Amino acid sequence: MSLVGQISYFAGAAAFVALGAALLTVWRGRLGPLFAAAVLVTAGWCFLLALHARDIGIPTYIVFVAEIGRDALWLVFLVSLISGGQTRRLPRQLRGLVHGLWIAVVLAGLVAVFVSGQSLNTVFVFSAFVLAVVGLVITEQVYRNTLEDPRWSIKFLCLALAGLFVFDLVLYAKALMFRGVDEDLWNARGFIHLLIAPLIALTAARSPRWSPDLFLSRQMAFYTTSVFGAGLYLLAMAAGGYYVRIWGGEWGTVAQASFIFGGVLLLLIMFFSGQVRARVKVFLNKHFFRYKYDYREEWLRLTQLLSSSQDGVPLRDRAIISLAKPVESPGGALWLRGDDRDFHVGARWNFRIDDATTVGANESIITFLEERSWVIDIKEWRSDHTIYGAMELPQWLVALQSAWLVVPLVKENDLHGFVVLAQSRAPQALTWEDLDLLKTVGRHVAGYLALEDAAQLLAEASQFQAFNRFTAFIMHDLKNLIAQQSMVVKNAARHKNNPAFIEDAIGTVDNSVRRMSRLLEQLQQGDAQGFASRVNLAELCR
Repeated sequence: MSLVGQISYFAGAAAFVALGAALLTVWRGRLGPLFAAAVLVTAGWCFLLALHARDIGIPTYIVFVAEIGRDALWLVFLVSLISGGQTRRLPRQLRGLVHGLWIAVVLAGLVAVFVSGQSLNTVFVFSAFVLAVVGLVITEQVYRNTLEDPRWSIKFLCLALAGLFVFDLVLYAKALMFRGVDEDLWNARGFIHLLIAPLIALTAARSPRWSPDLFLSRQMAFYTTSVFGAGLYLLAMAAGGYYVRIWGGEWGTVAQASFIFGGVLLLLIMFFSGQVRARVKVFLNKHFFRYKYDYREEWLRLTQLLSSSQDGVPLRDRAIISLAKPVESPGGALWLRGDDRDFHVGARWNFRIDDATTVGANESIITFLEERSWVIDIKEWRSDHTIYGAMELPQWLVALQSAWLVVPLVKENDLHGFVVLAQSRAPQALTWEDLDLLKTVGRHVAGYLALEDAAQLLAEASQFQAFNRFTAFIMHDLKNLIAQQSMVVKNAARHKNNPAFIEDAIGTVDNSVRRMSRLLEQLQQGDAQGFASRVNLAELCR
């Protein structure tokens, strides 16, 4: 019998009973019943553990079911919160994953005890540890994916539940390591619930109509899946290392350390692998979302990529990247129409191709792209030519095994160029979403490339205009010099014996030499360097 445990859990039960009663009387939000149920089940859990602390003979499996039930209700509430308070809006697969998790934990515990004859304590500790990890991850994602304005109303709930799951995580992690639950930490849980109850009450007061603008983003699904998968992987590695140490004899400790190090190293390699990330994204988009792409995120990313040049990446390279990223392609090459109407390599990004590779304007692939504006799947063309009619791909493109897609860049019904993308990191079947997105991005890219070409032509025209002005200035000076020298030559026959004429002629030649020297300096140095100074116009006019 533990008096501290009784007081602790009775105090927690009283706090959550009061909170649950308040929720049932004043709550009118969409999530009210589920929230109140989670609070009341937590109160019942505290009351049950208070009775368990009195040693009145409550079976351990009852405590186990109550523990899992408390965690399960909070998980269901958080998942419903992510779906905006309407569970039907949450993807069915993810909803089933969360519900199936706690059901599987309960069934696994019961089977392990009543069928396999294993100790319930071990199953209890491991199951509670797993649910604590999952609860902590989902709580963090709820807070992250709440918009800025309503976040102030939900932050105390997230803080309370995060504290709850972190404490459970520490409790059960220590129990797994030392093969026993720390009694002091166990008894403190009631007081922990007493402390977090006001935070949950404050959240209820701030959200009387609870409708925080939450959404299940692809980033959340990706990172949650990654963290959850990594957690399960580490648990499996820890279990494997434990058995390696037991069965390894005198090499057990060495083998365990090597095994765990290799497992962690493999996990880090997978985290930094673009191919693994691509496969996870394809899996999530295929099984958890109605649409394959988050079009808002894709549009913002495309606009940012094409309009920003802070990294010093040329626009043509960014054009390839903007088409490659959505379909997880690792590289590509860009062909643009030249002055001869043929298409020449304009840029390459992680793609091996001869820069001299040219596609003629009269080739069938160009005619097909101009008439249809289709995205060409090279693998599909290899398997069935008839899909694309009489179109023939260039031999160099057919022989290029890394080539995957040909995306047209169309601007105002004119083929500005095309991009050849490399094979995707993750195998995927193209759908109408992929094709529509690539064609739309291709049109957007074509507009940016056309603007760059127009800006380049304008810059060249400005340079020619400046050259014409400079040429006119030179011609004006040359005409003045010729006029001066002609005047000297015409008057030389009549005044060559006049000393004053000779002196004026020498002065004229000297002036011409100085003007020609200044003109040569300007030609060598570029634009004339002038300076500003104050001038008294009144004195000049006198």
